Amino acid sequence: MRTVGIVTLVILVVLQVTLLKRLAPFEVAPDAVLTATASIAVIAGWRPIVFVTAVALGIVLDALGGTPLGLTSLGFVLVVLAVGWWREVVVYRGIAVFLLAAGVATVVFDGVLLLALLALHDPASVTGTMKHIVLPSVLINAVCAAPLSKVAEWVCLPDGQESIP
Repeated sequence: MRTVGIVTLVILVVLQVTLLKRLAPFEVAPDAVLTATASIAVIAGWRPIVFVTAVALGIVLDALGGTPLGLTSLGFVLVVLAVGWWREVVVYRGIAVFLLAAGVATVVFDGVLLLALLALHDPASVTGTMKHIVLPSVLINAVCAAPLSKVAEWVCLPDGQESIP
């Protein structure tokens, strides 16, 4: 990962906890960091740097967002596990792969958050959460996946290269 990639991810984190929190179509904020993490996992696979990046981004988001420390990291690591293997299996590298990865990542991540709420004895309605939070999140993050996949390619791939060797 290039140094400029780290700066780009820091900018995404800042945007996530400030501006994107206020932009909430359907009362659900876009999750740019989650979508970028999924895109990076699709491009780079299960490389150790992808897991380190997922954990670091999660800890920073937890610290800035007020969620229990480590919860976002757990969700991001599970997202990397869920979509990182696609790098070895999926030959097609078009935008549809990134849209699908954003949807899978959203379901996995929101599932982790829902399980955490239930474990903390917070009365959360599973069907209500799926209908009012997860489904709109999938749609919003899929829309964000198109530009964020290009950002992820720019972050991960050296100039002129189409894939990571």
